[in-house]
Amino acid sequence: MATGRRRFSQPSSVKEFVTGSVTVGTTANNLLGTAFLDSGVRIKADAANAETVFIGSSDGLTASNGFKLNANEEVFIDIDALNKVYHISTGGGETLSFIGS
Repeated sequence: MATGRRRFSQPSSVKEFVTGSVTVGTTANNLLGTAFLDSGVRIKADAANAETVFIGSSDGLTASNGFKLNANEEVFIDIDALNKVYHISTGGGETLSFIGS
């Protein structure tokens, strides 16, 4: 890896993690924070969300090209930084929670 960081083969080897939640808007935005990750991030749509949330990898994300997360669904993304994950919804006001390490 170009960054010099290690990937851990066992989740118990990870020493730190980051958690948070974001309110999803109608304009593509990245997950809050600039945390670097060693093993990725798990993102979960709140059970009370009324609309689908879409996940993608750029600010060009739309409801047409994103990965759909309905209420109470989750996805794990093996990625090295929180700010590389974007979210959007068509109505706005939905909530995503995340945990990354």
